[in-house]
Amino acid sequence: MNVKEVIVIGAGISGCATALALAKRDIHVTILTSSFDERIYYAPFIQQDELEKKIRELQKGVKDNLTCLRANEQLIAYGEKSINELLEEQCFIDRKGNIDIHRSLIDRLKQLPQVEWISRHSLLELITLHQHSLRKADIYKNPMCIGITVFNQDTSQVERILAKEIIIATGGATSLYPYSIQAKTSKGEGLVVAWRAGVRLLKMDQIRFYPLGLFEKDKPCIPLPIELLSEGGQLFLTRHSASEILPDKERLAEQLYELMLENRVEHLWLNLKMPDASKLKDKYPAIDAHCLDRGFNPAKDLLPIVPVARYTCGGIAVDRFGQTNLQRLRAVGEAACTGLIDNFEDEAMGVLESLTWAFVCAEDISKKLSKFIYYFPELRPSSILIRPCENLKEDWHFINFIMWNYVGIKRDAKRLKRAHVFLNRLQNFNSINFASGLSLDQIHLIFATQMALLITTDAINNLQEPGWKILEIEDEDTTPAQHFSAKI
Repeated sequence: MNVKEVIVIGAGISGCATALALAKRDIHVTILTSSFDERIYYAPFIQQDELEKKIRELQKGVKDNLTCLRANEQLIAYGEKSINELLEEQCFIDRKGNIDIHRSLIDRLKQLPQVEWISRHSLLELITLHQHSLRKADIYKNPMCIGITVFNQDTSQVERILAKEIIIATGGATSLYPYSIQAKTSKGEGLVVAWRAGVRLLKMDQIRFYPLGLFEKDKPCIPLPIELLSEGGQLFLTRHSASEILPDKERLAEQLYELMLENRVEHLWLNLKMPDASKLKDKYPAIDAHCLDRGFNPAKDLLPIVPVARYTCGGIAVDRFGQTNLQRLRAVGEAACTGLIDNFEDEAMGVLESLTWAFVCAEDISKKLSKFIYYFPELRPSSILIRPCENLKEDWHFINFIMWNYVGIKRDAKRLKRAHVFLNRLQNFNSINFASGLSLDQIHLIFATQMALLITTDAINNLQEPGWKILEIEDEDTTPAQHFSAKI
């Protein structure tokens, strides 16, 4: 069986940055994506000076919601090096100095012979020694990841790919919510696949919500600066409403959510018809461009807005090299929990974290590839059977509804408990036919439901109210899901 050097699962900013850092060290890297060159509808545009300013603040001791001292020290030590290496002068920069980091990274990766793209493949499971080796003695060795099982969407075949190192860069889980800034594929499936293999997850309940997102049905929302409200922007309940919504900046996201719920409206409206239309365009050129691309002219039109799920602060627990508790498996970007970001505030910090851990992860892998002998045992035959796809739109809408109304901006014990019961029932219902095989849509739905359960369970366990703690899901509710986990 062909063995890859390094597999990076995901082609977002963190995945592409890690692949680039590896390729620059002359390491052959394989990037696996569900669809080739997939870009989220909204890619953050960062000012060059903004990243450098963030580095200077950290060097001066401005901690900015950092929770782990070692992660903070790593960012100070390697943040500037990572920027210099990964964001060179070839970066695509607009006239206002904004960097389209994702586009720049992808364009450079396409030019490198060390980079292989495998598109239209869906991740099904991690191949580990203790779960898949034919040698019985391997169960006593340290837990180790040696490859991945994927579904080839072009051939409809289940395939196995072995690798010396595997990096999960699949992003977060914000698209479990109906309003998110991420693509619909960001449902945390990479985290669930890792969890099923025994990887440790941290702070799964910490989803960061943002008050102002430009709404367009069935598409990712674009976050709009809150500063627009202090510069003359006005909020309205309906397009023709005469009374302005007075924003409570301390709880703005919750306020807007409550207004939408009480009045049964799909979104609210933002008026940016300022006297000086050029002011908005000059100060926020990227936002102006995004609005125009979607058919909205901020200087003339009211903008539909909603509060949105913006960032998954928790994820796969990693050390300063991106290493998980499963040997030869790493995680970077929003899929990882480095201890750096406790409460996501700005894009610059998220990008800086991704670049820094991509740089350090590649450095560590480059040292180990030439030093270690990698073990690959004979594997048990795969028992995964994929049936034809099914239409499960109603179930997806149900998950979105549960997460938004019970595990969203406004949470309490009763809401979370109801969500836990509903999600358990949905998981059981979709897992009962595992013996005859599952469709790819059904597998994705089970992964997403499990991700929603992990978030909900963590939120319940972190409640201060006594009597609501759930250490693990009840056996009778999870039997089918456990069978499914053993099956694939």
